[in-house]
Amino acid sequence: MSRFLQIFKAWSCKPPGAVIRDWWCTLPPKPWPEEDQEAVNRNDAICICHHCLTPQDHLGWFCPECGAATGPYNNYMPFVNVFSTGEVLRAGIDSKTRFARWVYPVYFVVGLFEYFVFAPVYWFRLFRTRKLKTATYSPVDHENKL
Repeated sequence: MSRFLQIFKAWSCKPPGAVIRDWWCTLPPKPWPEEDQEAVNRNDAICICHHCLTPQDHLGWFCPECGAATGPYNNYMPFVNVFSTGEVLRAGIDSKTRFARWVYPVYFVVGLFEYFVFAPVYWFRLFRTRKLKTATYSPVDHENKL
């Protein structure tokens, strides 16, 4: 009963999503040391590109080396968000990217919402790439992938 009262009291000071998250799961401990976390959160920390790891000293929205969408709040801005979404969806049909089995249904649903009318074309390329990937893997590579 005390757990229920704690959850009930939390509703008054936290948003419902945070209450459900705290009730449903406990967050695992961070896998890095505390001093690394402090170094990342410092004001003088330098941002890097997630794609090519180039330091981002400029104030632009794209990496000058590889063209990936970078910058603060780029996923919240409607125009720049399109480029981030495109990078994610292109990764699904890229032959170099390796995924677990559960990722393909997610790409299937995201492709439906993002492409709507052109979703069958995207699905064809997604599953064709998956078929080509599994055909080119040796049995040892396929077991290591899973």
